[in-house]
Amino acid sequence: MINSELQLNKTVQINSLSPEMSVIAMIKALSSGNCNIVLGWLPTLSPSCLQHLEHAAQLGNSIGFVMRPENINCARGHS
Repeated sequence: MINSELQLNKTVQINSLSPEMSVIAMIKALSSGNCNIVLGWLPTLSPSCLQHLEHAAQLGNSIGFVMRPENINCARGHS
């Protein structure tokens, strides 16, 4: 990221909010045009919320990273 054109001082991390408030905060930050990168912890994410986040990122010309817990069963190769 250092070699990219992204301004790292325009990075926001969304945490310590309820999942619903985190989605709303991420959408606002992504669409604002003031943040290049927005990080958020969202344990669950509906397809509809994902579409809203993608649209907001396009509007604000920003990148959103959604962090979620790893599925332990998948990580170990179990079905």
